[in-house]
Amino acid sequence: MPPNKTTPKTAAPPGTANRRVENKRQSKSPPARKKPVRGKRHAQAIVYDGATPLPDSQHEAFAQNLFDQGASLNITEAYQRAFPDSKRGSARRSGSRLLLTKNDILLRVEFLKNQVASERVATKQEIAEAYTSILRARHSDFLSDSADGVWFHDIGPETLNQAALKKVRTRIQTIKGSDETVIEKQFDEIELESKITAGKALSELMGYNAPRKATISDERHDDAVQPLAQLIAQIQASPEPLLDS
Repeated sequence: MPPNKTTPKTAAPPGTANRRVENKRQSKSPPARKKPVRGKRHAQAIVYDGATPLPDSQHEAFAQNLFDQGASLNITEAYQRAFPDSKRGSARRSGSRLLLTKNDILLRVEFLKNQVASERVATKQEIAEAYTSILRARHSDFLSDSADGVWFHDIGPETLNQAALKKVRTRIQTIKGSDETVIEKQFDEIELESKITAGKALSELMGYNAPRKATISDERHDDAVQPLAQLIAQIQASPEPLLDS
């Protein structure tokens, strides 16, 4: 048998392998583009801050009951007032569940508490008015003088709560007449707050003692300063002294 003749392998031309790789890359189809998902437009979320009543009237009543400091209700009692048909056991569970799941109720209660707290704090205007009432107060604003003595006139809660009043004292003086009659006279004494202290406090509060800014402009010169400045300029520019020694 004739010997098997092997065909020698010929080397591939240079660059052939690179062209095959490029052809393979080009033969692959490009990835399909993903179509954008067309969903419903989401409405812009509104952040609730507790300033307005809750849309659910019973939830609003529950929040108001929790806030009511005069009633001092717990969660169960507050829930039962808002939901009268609820039993005590279910009211405790339902009230706790509402506070855990409905953050708006907690925000509403917190807002109501902060609003009351802010109303209890005096504003700058109120403090200034109190100091001013002390400065303008006179003894005659509170007392009346007559033959029967000295006493408060128009006495009442508003009079006694005036910021200017510091102390109030009342004494009864017994006077015996010539015919052995006894006359009692009432004398009311008051002490007002210090006007100097109130004036200092008001000035500090309103910034009356703050330093004022003074603006100096070069456009306007004093009549006495301008000639002197011109004379000094002439002396500095002259090589010889202008004034005899």
